Amino acid sequence: MHIIKFKIKELIDKYMLSQRKVAIECNIRPSTLKMYVDNSIQRINKEDLQNLYNFFHKLDDRIIVSDIVEFIEE
Repeated sequence: MHIIKFKIKELIDKYMLSQRKVAIECNIRPSTLKMYVDNSIQRINKEDLQNLYNFFHKLDDRIIVSDIVEFIEE
């Protein structure tokens, strides 16, 4: 079985950002972003994922989707 793990917290820490700034820039409610950060989100919104990818890719053009989310074998 595989689980989905978001690595948003690692990126926020790496680029020294606040969750509030990321939420605003990505047009995601802060409480929703916190669920991504805590890996407690139940339903993944495609638009959220696109916005997160685009935001981090603007900061670092080497960012790929697997830097944001990964599948881990449980």
